[in-house]
Amino acid sequence: MGGREVATLLFRIVLSVPQSRGRSVSTLLSAHGLSFEEVLQPALVPGGGAPHQQFRLYASSEAERDEDLALLRRFGLDGFVHVEPFSWDPAAWVETWKESYQWVRVSDRISVGPVFRPCPFETKARVAIDPGQAFGTGTHESTHLALELMDRHLGDAASMLDVGCGTGVLSVAAGQLGVSRLVAFDIEEEAVRETAENAERNGVCIEIARGGAELISSTFDLVVANLLAHELVPMAGAIRGAVAPGGLLLLAGLVDKDRPWFEERFFGNSGEFIALERPSRKEWWAGAWKRQ
Repeated sequence: MGGREVATLLFRIVLSVPQSRGRSVSTLLSAHGLSFEEVLQPALVPGGGAPHQQFRLYASSEAERDEDLALLRRFGLDGFVHVEPFSWDPAAWVETWKESYQWVRVSDRISVGPVFRPCPFETKARVAIDPGQAFGTGTHESTHLALELMDRHLGDAASMLDVGCGTGVLSVAAGQLGVSRLVAFDIEEEAVRETAENAERNGVCIEIARGGAELISSTFDLVVANLLAHELVPMAGAIRGAVAPGGLLLLAGLVDKDRPWFEERFFGNSGEFIALERPSRKEWWAGAWKRQ
């Protein structure tokens, strides 16, 4: 039969919490790798109660639904949840998404945007991304923070390691800013493929491999990682060791309230790194450190 195929997402999990708890819930969902939509307009409660913040999660099977609900229950949020059936038209969703995905000038020298739209900015780095299934459209606060730090501190770095590269946004930007040797890895097959494709469409050469910290075998002028804290801490020793003496370490994807906990566990008391700056945006923060 002709016509567009309509796919059905079996369940939509609607989480409605008091607006005062919205930021902490958003941080919690992100930290546990849950994809969600955040409704920006607070919902009014009948009877004049305090406005609520709404989050929407989607599950394509009963097992996925039950897994998400169990996690929400574990954090005492089950009383704020209801589940409803949901169907969607993927073709219409893609068109809506494309319309909303625009180019952004992230810093003085870096712009990021979709490959299907021309860049309106005259920046040195213009990173055209087709995000596919991997993380990294360039729109997330953590990505912006990482790119801004890179622009300010890159200097004359000749080599860079991108830990958990996603779609390759950071590597491509560094290459367009003049870094000659770019090495990247990710544990996800989709990320490796999309980084390679985005590198090619942006005219950048990246040595890309699938795997984890065991792939690190040399040192670099610059090491970047835009990952969550629980992903970074187990690799802390390998990541620190990949930074050449006098080199730069940029970390992003970190939740602001966990800053002391993270720095203690990632750096310990070695004193081998000096903090240059630690900017934050919303609930996220990033940092630049120089190795002595």
